[in-house]
Amino acid sequence: MATGHSDYTRGDMEITAQKNTFSDFMAVTVYGVATLVVILLFPTLMFAVGLGWLTSLVISIVVGIVMGMSFKLRAAWFASLAGIGIVTAVFGFIFSLSLPDHGVGGFRSLHTSTTRTLPMKIAVLKDVKSPEARVAATPGTVRNYIDDGHEVSVVKGAGALANFTDALYKNAGALIAASNKTAIRDADLVMSITGADKTLVKLMKKGAGITGLMNPMDSLDYVKACAEAEVTAFALECIPRISRAQSMDVLSSQSNLSGYRSVVEGAAIYGRAFPMMMTAAGTVAPARVFVMGAGVAGLQAIATARRLGAVTTATDVRPAAREQVASLGAKFIAVENEEFREAETADGYAKHMSEEYQKLQAELTASHIARQDVVVTTALIPGRPAPKLVDKTMLASMCPGSVLIDLAVERGGNVEGARPGQIVTTDNGVHIVGYLNWPSRMAPDASSMFARNLGNFLPLVTAKDGSYAPDWSDEIIQGCALTRDGAVVYPGLKEKT
Repeated sequence: MATGHSDYTRGDMEITAQKNTFSDFMAVTVYGVATLVVILLFPTLMFAVGLGWLTSLVISIVVGIVMGMSFKLRAAWFASLAGIGIVTAVFGFIFSLSLPDHGVGGFRSLHTSTTRTLPMKIAVLKDVKSPEARVAATPGTVRNYIDDGHEVSVVKGAGALANFTDALYKNAGALIAASNKTAIRDADLVMSITGADKTLVKLMKKGAGITGLMNPMDSLDYVKACAEAEVTAFALECIPRISRAQSMDVLSSQSNLSGYRSVVEGAAIYGRAFPMMMTAAGTVAPARVFVMGAGVAGLQAIATARRLGAVTTATDVRPAAREQVASLGAKFIAVENEEFREAETADGYAKHMSEEYQKLQAELTASHIARQDVVVTTALIPGRPAPKLVDKTMLASMCPGSVLIDLAVERGGNVEGARPGQIVTTDNGVHIVGYLNWPSRMAPDASSMFARNLGNFLPLVTAKDGSYAPDWSDEIIQGCALTRDGAVVYPGLKEKT
């Protein structure tokens, strides 16, 4: 009996061992097939998803652990599986070298496109027109461009005056070019603040594009040079004022800073306190600030003056400005007749007013301005000289120490006697400030805002494969393009050129 039982037990154990052997065989078979699939498909998965080599290694090891636990493999097989995972990671790394970017620590950036791209070559110029401290791309936007598969060259010292060092651009992945001439030769798209100059444009390759604030109505020779070089010039100040283009509106972002800075500068030159102060030594009356023109710059000037505690009034010829001014806590002053109610264009700009209206407005302004401490003028009409809002008679009525900030001095000025780049003091002690390029006086913030505007514009000149290809069916491109295929295409310039 014992012997029989022992034989039965031994036979049962042999059957069990055979079953275990078969289970091990099946596990190894499944393991082999799964490993082969991983080796063959993992690089393809990497390419589709855009993962880096470090991510590959981590996923491979995790797959090995899961497979090992699932099939209850022995230590030898488990170690072998981990080794295969490492080999897979190395194979994936070699395959991923063809991808445009590997990110930091092997991980691709979140900005990276999931499709393979043909790199657009972007050049960021050092704007040399004085006074200009801004730069068209910051290290942050440069990193985004590179993550999207583009190649970026930044001219040495381009961002220095805006506190963006060459080292920051290098860390973002940009190449540092020795000069503007070097940077633009092979560029598909040139980014600048002012559009460079005729000499540089002639060195660009045919079909390339250039962006900037180009002031086309006063720069006909520059526009002709772009056409002759078959370079497409995009004047960013001409981007249509539509909802979809708000994030690209360079004029608004820069004017916003100009309005803020104008009041800060005015307060410094005025030399007295802005808010009312009640002290044991007596009461200090609040400053009185008058803003002429309630566009983007004017509204920010109003808001800043209010924050500083000044009693603020404002005027504008557009009816819509009344509510905007009131919403900021300022008092609105204007001649509100029939012409006033129809004084705004479809684009939101002020119309050129008749001489009769201007006379009535001048009379109202003259009586009001005599009591003001700081006056900020912002009136500009695209393509026209700046209207004169303050004459010598008004200046003579103001108190000594009063300050006038003329933000329109580059177009002739709103204040009689204003001189570009200078502070003029009248015989009765009134200071007329004619500083140029107000956004450049806040170069770091102005550059950051400009760069983000330009970054939002970039997709309109980028094809699906990442190459440079303006979308000529888009109304924004149509609205800001000055030249195309060797011809001047901007309305109003074709006849003049």
